[in-house]
Amino acid sequence: MRSTWIAVAMLLTLSSGSGCSDSGASGLDSSADARGDADGGASDTRSDQADGPSGPHWSEAHCKTRTCYFVMKSVAGADDAACNGRHPADLGSTDADGKRDCPFASLDAVRGILNPASGAGARGVTVFVGAGTYALYPSGLAIRGDGTSADEAVIVTAYDGQKPIIDGTCPATCTVQTPSGPVTRDPCCQRACPSCSTDARCKPVQGSATQCAVPIDHVEQLVTISGSWVRVEGLDLRGCWEDNIRVAWRDTGGAQPTIIPNEHIYIANNRIEGCEVNENIKGLRNGPGPAHGGPAWGPVHVVGNELYAMASQAVDATGVHNWTVEDNYAHDAKTGQAPFTDYDGGGIGFKNGSSDVRVRNNWSERSDGYGGGGSSGSCIGDTTPPADWGCFQKYEMIDALFENNVALDASLRAALNVFHCDGCRFYGNYVVGGGEVPALLLIGDVCPGPRCEAHNPGLLPTRDL
Repeated sequence: MRSTWIAVAMLLTLSSGSGCSDSGASGLDSSADARGDADGGASDTRSDQADGPSGPHWSEAHCKTRTCYFVMKSVAGADDAACNGRHPADLGSTDADGKRDCPFASLDAVRGILNPASGAGARGVTVFVGAGTYALYPSGLAIRGDGTSADEAVIVTAYDGQKPIIDGTCPATCTVQTPSGPVTRDPCCQRACPSCSTDARCKPVQGSATQCAVPIDHVEQLVTISGSWVRVEGLDLRGCWEDNIRVAWRDTGGAQPTIIPNEHIYIANNRIEGCEVNENIKGLRNGPGPAHGGPAWGPVHVVGNELYAMASQAVDATGVHNWTVEDNYAHDAKTGQAPFTDYDGGGIGFKNGSSDVRVRNNWSERSDGYGGGGSSGSCIGDTTPPADWGCFQKYEMIDALFENNVALDASLRAALNVFHCDGCRFYGNYVVGGGEVPALLLIGDVCPGPRCEAHNPGLLPTRDL
């Protein structure tokens, strides 16, 4: 199949019939309750359990067994410095440290709680966020979980059905607190350049003799998640430069660092705007999974989100393992160009050695569709610390199930596409449209369009499709 592609330029319905009854042969459960098979059978996406995708509603019982904090900017008396953040209202009382029993006013107050400066990550913490718009700059919110069970999950969720908006739009200048005191940043948000000669927009960084950066209008990542047992739910996330939510690996540090796999991550029921140049949700190069001799990762669940205004992909995961993406609504990808990139379609796809993925029951309109295997054929991890992975992947995607998805008016390329995939299965998908490549189904092992990168010659042809 190398150097070939198949274009089906007609209304295409891929329906599961008797000929598709062997979907379990890939090791992926195509049943509706398979979303819970990696997390103790939590099959109800609207459940109120800490190990399922659906978050808790405010109750005193929930906070009797966990450490709860409240960020409620619209509540009278809310204050980051004077309050302890432990109550959704100002009780008028004080704790042993002299802090008032009242909510925080901004997410800055919980940065150190969700991402401790040293040692282990957070455990058994719930942060309830109330109505209002919360500014995040000059950096986004990092959440580092270190739980070992559902009881120790770290949860960031809307308070009692309210609609908090988290916005990463940056002012021109800002003042940040540092160990040596307040420092004014001009520009407030910036992205590092390799050198000042890289681009005409690269300017010297204030206070540095060697660093250069490009001023940007939004934080690079709005939310970064790493570690284990983390759930983000019920938030309206907007204003990002590169990735809105990034799921990234971390390591133990030191001279011989060990990768810490991400596991039991839930991104559920959020409204997530696209960024200026990259993804709404990004899974970032976990490294080799079990199929390539690496550790077990996941599960990661992306469930019930609205994804819109995509600059690149709605969900794009690079070298990740054990992800489930279901019941999401992706719509209205950006078109044209941005200062740093061409807009890239807005679909849901996995690449660079990803494995054990389920994409099902999603609905896409005016954006790209669904893909098993990246179209670039690029290599990750040549010299990436903490381990030199090399071009470990022989396939872009291994064992993937794309089931019961809808793609209407696939606006840029193909509604369904496959590149260098071992065991990609497509059942019951309904797709309409096409774009630059006049195709509804694109199968190929050489990237067919102008956006392709240098091809990785070590990849093997698609098989078992």
